[in-house]
Amino acid sequence: MEAAVGLTLCLILSAAVGPSASLPSTLPAPTPPSPQPCQLPNGTVMAEVIPGGSWSSGPMCASCNCPAAGGIMTCYPLPCQPPQCSNPQFPPGGYMCCGTCPPPPPPPTTTAPNGCWYSNGTQVPNVLPGDSFSLGSSCGYCDCSQTGLVTCYAPLCVIPPCVDPQSNGPYCCAQCPNGPNCYGPGGVIVQGQQTVDGMVCQCQMDYSGHGGPPEAECVPIPTTLPPGCRDYGGDIIPDLFPGGHWQSADGCRHCQCDQSGQAMCYHQDCVLAMCVDRESVPGQCCDTCPNGFNCRTPQGTVIAMHQSIVENGMNCSCPIFDPGYGMGSPGGGGANPQAVCFPQAPTTLPPPTTLPHPTTPPPPAGCRLYNGTVLKGVKPGDKVDLGPCKFCNCGERWEVYCAMYRCARAPCSNAVVPKGKCCSECPNGPDCTRSDGSVVKDLKPGDRVTNGCETCTCDKYGKAMCYWMACMLPLCADAVVPKGGCCAKCPNGENCKLKSGKLLPVGKTVKENGVSCTCVKDERSYSVALRCKSLWLPVLYPAPVKSYVQPKLLITFD
Repeated sequence: MEAAVGLTLCLILSAAVGPSASLPSTLPAPTPPSPQPCQLPNGTVMAEVIPGGSWSSGPMCASCNCPAAGGIMTCYPLPCQPPQCSNPQFPPGGYMCCGTCPPPPPPPTTTAPNGCWYSNGTQVPNVLPGDSFSLGSSCGYCDCSQTGLVTCYAPLCVIPPCVDPQSNGPYCCAQCPNGPNCYGPGGVIVQGQQTVDGMVCQCQMDYSGHGGPPEAECVPIPTTLPPGCRDYGGDIIPDLFPGGHWQSADGCRHCQCDQSGQAMCYHQDCVLAMCVDRESVPGQCCDTCPNGFNCRTPQGTVIAMHQSIVENGMNCSCPIFDPGYGMGSPGGGGANPQAVCFPQAPTTLPPPTTLPHPTTPPPPAGCRLYNGTVLKGVKPGDKVDLGPCKFCNCGERWEVYCAMYRCARAPCSNAVVPKGKCCSECPNGPDCTRSDGSVVKDLKPGDRVTNGCETCTCDKYGKAMCYWMACMLPLCADAVVPKGGCCAKCPNGENCKLKSGKLLPVGKTVKENGVSCTCVKDERSYSVALRCKSLWLPVLYPAPVKSYVQPKLLITFD
């Protein structure tokens, strides 16, 4: 049926256009796609923000940036202090703003009583209207109003880092009488690294983000260790194991081994030590000049740079050289600089002699080096080979002039100086390294690559600059980072975690063990919190017993 319709359309088009008509040879250029509108992470479309721009709803609110192509904006919240009141206020239209407490109401114009009472009728001794008093160490405080009614406030408590906390009262924070501990495979273990059932376990010390007892993180102990890591040439480094760092005894070779047993090594380049008394320091790769730059005269005298002496009728001085020119091989080595000597000008001129006929002096036997050595057969304009890093020529005055080659950094982590050459080369091709010496996988000079949350760019010298993508906090206690992804997702929706380990969806309330808990989502601060209150404690007026507990954030990877 579709083929018949297409044939009919073609016949109609041919009849309408005619046999001599032709279609246009070129099609109009496609219209580039328009950028997406900028949206906040909660889905709010920000029409006033253009792609590539930034936005903030106030001085105490988050700052958000919109990508150049539009879409979801990246927001950076401000560090906020928790407001010390039960009814914090937020700026209208704000996003992820810090809450503030409203001003207190004016005191009632009544006759002040002569004491203060709890809501159950019990009088507080030695407290007058307008006073505030503490309930004890790690506990809250109470205010006595002008009418004599006592209002008590619970402190902002963090979950104690133990499985056996104890509290001194309903308005006091729980403490750990036996010190920090957690649940391990075989029961309760104390803080620190412990070996339990063939595993190395350690208590997690950050308990501010969950509502249950602390648990230990355990890693199985490997039964056998690998013989060592291998470098790119396949050689085993016996003293290097996965995750470790190794340095050769002379300090010239450094290797970092990843978890797969592959070692990434590099050799350190050394600047030529421009002195005749250079020293090698144990554990240090490059030679040093303990007495500064110097040189040696033909008679064996050592003189410092810029110093001149007269020796055997010759005026000798060190040549001016730049120690930054040229790179020596790793493991030491360097130049053996020689002084440049010229005949000293006579103090008195000899009596003139009369020559019968003026004669032209014969040309020298060859060009002369700075140490006085004559290179026989070398004439002005000839090139002189004095090493891989020097470019020398014979000048018009039959003297050898040299320039030293400055080497660029080799764009790889395992550069070596081949024998007979001046500069470092990359035996396995170029790669890119971070500032800590680690190699960025699948990245070459001039390219850009993204691995999970990390994006790296590499310059032409093999230096990588990396940054990490900022992710919003997932609003759940069972967040999971998808395989190959960066930011955590909530597979079961927004929720909080109860002390029993069960998940409580946002907006739901559950009562268990004498406590009523509700999972609450705050749209302004873009967070979820588990708010609990006791069902059996005496209620004091207005008794704002509140415990702000964030859900435990356990991010796993597929």
